[in-house]
Amino acid sequence: MIAQFFRALFSKNFPCNPRNEELSHAELRAISVGAVLAGVRAEYWDSLKTGAGGNAGKSLKEWWGIYSPQSSVKALVRLRNRMHSKMYNYVLDSLGRNLEQELPFEAFCDVYQEHWLGLSDDEYDKHDEYDTYLSSGYNLTQTIDELIKREIVHSDERLESIDTTAWDMGRMVNVARWCYEIGYIPESLAWEYIFQAEKVCADIYADWANFGKSYIVGRAMWGGVGMQLTNTIDMVERLHKDDKSPWRHMSLR
Repeated sequence: MIAQFFRALFSKNFPCNPRNEELSHAELRAISVGAVLAGVRAEYWDSLKTGAGGNAGKSLKEWWGIYSPQSSVKALVRLRNRMHSKMYNYVLDSLGRNLEQELPFEAFCDVYQEHWLGLSDDEYDKHDEYDTYLSSGYNLTQTIDELIKREIVHSDERLESIDTTAWDMGRMVNVARWCYEIGYIPESLAWEYIFQAEKVCADIYADWANFGKSYIVGRAMWGGVGMQLTNTIDMVERLHKDDKSPWRHMSLR
């Protein structure tokens, strides 16, 4: 992680693949859904290959438990099904500005069962989902001041208006690219997931500004305070302002 930080710090904000793949405008726009994480890691933004080299396999194994074609597809399906953002959107919708509110376990299970896809009968799964619910709410309370300070959200803005699907879709693009790069999935399947991510985001967000804000809030609820949240906010700002940014040269829709 430290090596990636310094690599990003001393490299161009948006490195290009020197072996130009000559992607279409539609392909470049779809890949740009993953531009935040690619930028933080100083990976190529303009090709299916990321240029991550051995770091791609290491990241997949350590962060995603991906070590084979089968585990690749399993992780990508979970992202497509919005593995984190469904929970985060529920937290945002139910808490709003009342960040100290917390549902006890049994009440959480009842609400989850009623409004979502339902919980399995496995008590471990139920408690795992409840832990995610608690941690995402806690992380939001710890980061809200920073989010307001950096003008990601405003003190008078209703948090329930934010949809964090961008967090899952942005990562799905990058995971698909890494899995393709190390040979776990074919090129056609990588593009399938990348274009799915773009379509979902284009249906939800009017522009990159809304997408970027939602991605940051998702990142905050996932990881809480720290350098990585700061790096994410900084990268989103660069994507909005830098003339070399892909977001400046193509619309989300």
